[in-house]
Amino acid sequence: MKISWYGIVNDLCGAYVDKLVEGLDKAKGLTCEAREIINCYLLELNYEYHGNANFEAMVEKYAEEHGISNVAELFDGKLKPVAEYLIGREWSDLLQRYMRIESESPYTIGYVRRSIRCPRTEVHVRRNLKSVIDSFVMLRATGFSTAHILRCGRTYEESQELSDKLNIFPWLASMIDAGDRECIDYVKDAMTSENNSNRLTFAHFRAIAKSGNMELLETEGRLLLAARLQEGLRQAIIETMDEGRTESFIYMLRVIMDNNLQRFSAVKRGLAVSTGLGEIEAPERITEKFVERVFRYVTEPEEATKAVMSNDPMEVYLGLWAIAFYNVENIVEPVKSLIASAPAYRVEAAMLMLQCIQFPSMSRELVSSALHARWSDHGIIAGAMPLYLNDQEFHIGWYGNPKENPVPPLEKFFQSVEDAKRDFDIFVGLIESMKSSKETFDPYVFPWMCVELSRGEVATKICKIALLIDTPEYIERALAYIDTMDAYDRARFMKYMLINPTTRTQIEFVVNAMSDRGSEARIVACDIVATLSKEGRLTADDYLAMESHLRLKASGMRIAIIGILGVLPDNEAVASVRRLLSDKSAERRLAGLDIIKNWCDKGERKLLVESLLQVVESISRPSSKERILIDSIIASSGSNEESYNEGNGFGLYNPDEELCLELDNVTGDSTVGKVLVFEDKDRAETLMRKIISIIEENADYEFTDTYGETKRLGNSVRIKPYGRNLQALAKPDMWREFYEHEIGNPVDMLRLQLSTINTNSCDELFFPALKRILGSAFHLDAMKDICQNPFYELACEVRQCLYDEFGHSESTWRIAADVMSEIALHVSADELVHKYKRGNSYCNSSLKNYS
Repeated sequence: MKISWYGIVNDLCGAYVDKLVEGLDKAKGLTCEAREIINCYLLELNYEYHGNANFEAMVEKYAEEHGISNVAELFDGKLKPVAEYLIGREWSDLLQRYMRIESESPYTIGYVRRSIRCPRTEVHVRRNLKSVIDSFVMLRATGFSTAHILRCGRTYEESQELSDKLNIFPWLASMIDAGDRECIDYVKDAMTSENNSNRLTFAHFRAIAKSGNMELLETEGRLLLAARLQEGLRQAIIETMDEGRTESFIYMLRVIMDNNLQRFSAVKRGLAVSTGLGEIEAPERITEKFVERVFRYVTEPEEATKAVMSNDPMEVYLGLWAIAFYNVENIVEPVKSLIASAPAYRVEAAMLMLQCIQFPSMSRELVSSALHARWSDHGIIAGAMPLYLNDQEFHIGWYGNPKENPVPPLEKFFQSVEDAKRDFDIFVGLIESMKSSKETFDPYVFPWMCVELSRGEVATKICKIALLIDTPEYIERALAYIDTMDAYDRARFMKYMLINPTTRTQIEFVVNAMSDRGSEARIVACDIVATLSKEGRLTADDYLAMESHLRLKASGMRIAIIGILGVLPDNEAVASVRRLLSDKSAERRLAGLDIIKNWCDKGERKLLVESLLQVVESISRPSSKERILIDSIIASSGSNEESYNEGNGFGLYNPDEELCLELDNVTGDSTVGKVLVFEDKDRAETLMRKIISIIEENADYEFTDTYGETKRLGNSVRIKPYGRNLQALAKPDMWREFYEHEIGNPVDMLRLQLSTINTNSCDELFFPALKRILGSAFHLDAMKDICQNPFYELACEVRQCLYDEFGHSESTWRIAADVMSEIALHVSADELVHKYKRGNSYCNSSLKNYS
């Protein structure tokens, strides 16, 4: 089975996974449910599987049905045979250990992850269970020993290739937690050795935090103190210290407090992320008093409880966070107490905290309490709005198909229909009470926070509740507010709410929506009306309304209406065309002429066309557009010659024959390939060595980047971390001088860029085409002698910034155009795009990314 894009991973693990697949039907001791879960997992593991087995959802459903509420117990009982079948008994014990660690670790993920914990299965399974099991299965399949896993390979070359392809973090955390001496000594040596015999990685820091091993935490604390100007190392430690058990975070925070490390930007950013205040402008927000509060609240839980009752919103927020730091379920009662009686600003602080918890069922419960008790306080509702029926749990997509992605059941969000109707009425009252289309609360709780409450956002909640209730009455009531949304939201909700209009009000709404001011909504409405017309569910008034829309110039709408009117029965079609041709509006007359012209082009309704010729000829003072159509209609109707149309290939080709273009073969270097080659084949390597030499000479140069962090040029070359030109580099004048003396022109800059192109194995499918087009200019091994230099990656960053600054000119644009011409002439369509799998998603990669 192919389980990865990477060939080396398939070679190592494919045979093991094949045995799992082949042996599943014959395996003993598996229940039907366990067998189904394993089969589901193996389907998703298959790189070439294009379905959606939804393994994590199946496990979550199983846990719910069997009362497994604590993720620590997930593989202890009836699911234990699943783990044992996939990875064997010894490794399944490690997986069980990891799940126990996971129950004591933060469950939030992504950019908005926060250091809050909860052992409940529902918040863990959907976030990372698949990736954890993938890690254990892959490592088990390699057959590596502990030493080989730690080094990600049996040889140096294998380690280099597999280092970013094997995820050892969950396994390593379990081994350290189990007290495995080999793993503990390896990680400790990686942190303390002077010769980098064991390479220190991000996974090591994550595993230390996850396991909470005190021996390694003490070593990590000393390493943090020794980091000094190594901002990257310090940042890696700070970013991972909140990913594991509470004692890991508290220990590292104590090291920070005792040694006054809170002055560093990396520390401030890390604490801002951990607490949910955001990393942007963290140095200004995270004061010494803030750090002291965080430390006091997590080490003295009773102080956190007192802080929730404080009049200071910062204390309220941090108090709730510190409670959630141990178990987020413990904030339910304090938040309900605030909602019931606290001043608005304290409740708003609680709403900000709720936005961090990533716990849908708890958020629904608390936001519902706020909605019912404080609906008239728009500031509180503005903070709660992002959590109510949000897109993560109830998504209405523009590209979605209501039949393939139906509305979830009402029971998922409400106890009863009456509860849903009550919320519906509350939101209707809210939108009616708003004095403007948008209310802005700036500042909101904290000086740097700002939230908005818009009628459009409230309308989306009204429409979602109407979809859940799913009665004509509530759908029609919700449609009254859909106009307050933006065009995109109107379109996606119309697609779901009017997929099958059942009342005259709904049909009239969608017919009128054909002239919506937003193109997205017009497209949806036109599609729905076209279906209704085919089904014979429209009335004469509906067609008259469409004729009225033809006064507008929206091309998509006009094409749709002309198509609908053009296929009406003869009498209705003629009547419609006559009305349009006699209208004072030139746009409507043009529509009538377009309908007749379509009939002529298709050779249809010749008698109707003849009956309308007199009306066509009687149009007085026609515009130039009308004159062209009139002449064409008269010429077509008065001639027996066949008109040119799509059906006959416009007289140029036979549409029944398959179009086949011959591609020229390219041999040797193409003209454009020769232009991109240095005359001196060693020139690119020489230039990169000079860049590396400059970095080495200036390695101790210190500068402050745009985030306020002190850096060494030997660790970072950018003063703007995400900048893309000369001014993004530290010492820009030095690099400008290098360019002017060593490179000197945009074409050589382009040649250097191409010579040092960074690729990975997912690009390999395009290599034959690129080699064919670029010839000897496409050489991936040009830097093989220096790519292991510790400053090589920094040199590539310098090269990229120099290219962005100096590599764009008329000469390089001309070369780029020539490259595209060569691709168009010599590369087939099948070589331009390849489909590949990333996780459970399927993506397209195209040659344009590399040309």
